[in-house]
Amino acid sequence: MVVEVNSRTYYGIEVVYFKFIGFWQFLTNGLGKDKLVISSIVYGLMFTFFIIVQILDMFIKDYDFSIFSEKLSVNLTCFESVIKIGYYCFKRSSLLELLPLYRLDLLLSAKHSPVISTEILMANRRFVNGATKSFVVMIFSTVGIWNCLPLLKCFTSGGCSTLQIMPTWYPGDVSYVPLNLFVYIFEFFIMIYCAALLYNVNCFFSSLALTASAQFELLSNNFANIESNAERRIEDDHGSSTDEDTKKATMYVLLRECLIDHQTLLGILQKMEDVFNPMFLFQMLTSTFTICLVLFQLNFHTASGDDLPIAMACKFVMYLVFGSMELLVYSWGGQIIYNKSEEIYWSLQKCGWEVGCDKFKTNVQIALQRSQFPVTLTAGKFYVVNLASFSQVIKASYSYFTFLHGSISNEE
Repeated sequence: MVVEVNSRTYYGIEVVYFKFIGFWQFLTNGLGKDKLVISSIVYGLMFTFFIIVQILDMFIKDYDFSIFSEKLSVNLTCFESVIKIGYYCFKRSSLLELLPLYRLDLLLSAKHSPVISTEILMANRRFVNGATKSFVVMIFSTVGIWNCLPLLKCFTSGGCSTLQIMPTWYPGDVSYVPLNLFVYIFEFFIMIYCAALLYNVNCFFSSLALTASAQFELLSNNFANIESNAERRIEDDHGSSTDEDTKKATMYVLLRECLIDHQTLLGILQKMEDVFNPMFLFQMLTSTFTICLVLFQLNFHTASGDDLPIAMACKFVMYLVFGSMELLVYSWGGQIIYNKSEEIYWSLQKCGWEVGCDKFKTNVQIALQRSQFPVTLTAGKFYVVNLASFSQVIKASYSYFTFLHGSISNEE
């Protein structure tokens, strides 16, 4: 599949956000000769090596619990972004097969009501672009605040010897000028790169999910208006007067096109399920662990009786935001696909089947049986990804926290 990548948009979707680290270029053209893709891969390998070193140091040395837990939270978030983007690269060919979802002419039935089809799909483009932009602003605002915390500490308490953004290990002393400035700049770009990785993988999925839901919405509208669309087509082709046989034949043609579209969408969504279900499971596990760990850290600091520093409080909030928002993106995507695919069943009942021919009625009955089961995305085939599962994961995180807290309290 050859995809045009020279423009800012792809079928109205602003892919410029996915070009920041060369993700879209790699997805559509492979390694090729794009300098941004090559430089991003080199930087990504350095980033991965750096995080692996920090994780090894974290387990080799005997750190205090508060320091260990903070290191674990940061390194887990960074390593999570590496695993996700690596998985996307590994599944490049499968992701390419999902790109037709963005097409404005994907559905044959889009021609049944051109004006309504355009309204639905263009409204979807505006919503997708707005959601992507909002997520990008949110994540970079969060990282921007995070990167400013060492400077805030320096100006408020005079602790300017260490300007580390992350609780990282270095082989030498980095508390003196200009080395501490170099470390700050290095970690500044580390956090920016991590944020870019996270928004690329998360926003790419959300754009696919939102676009898939719009295609289902369009198909539902076409199913529900088969009779009126048939009458309008006959009027355009033959004038206002026609016999019932012509109407029934036209309705059957429109139904067949809608059924073909339904099979097309189901096929693409099955591919999406196959690609993303390991990612959903991974996100569920990491979010559960991250939220539980942050709650445990917060309880540890408050139980000690010491005042919680502003910088530390900000970090706790950011950990929770990252852990919960990423999970919410996937859960919300799964929910809207479920809701829109469920509408197909109810739309079929409004298609005017009672005035259709026998073949029309038979096909509608078969389609009704098939559409009784909405499309679901799962996490590793274990549970359905939707807003209900999101709340269950949040509850599970709190349950694990209370269990750990109770276990440690009993030991003491």
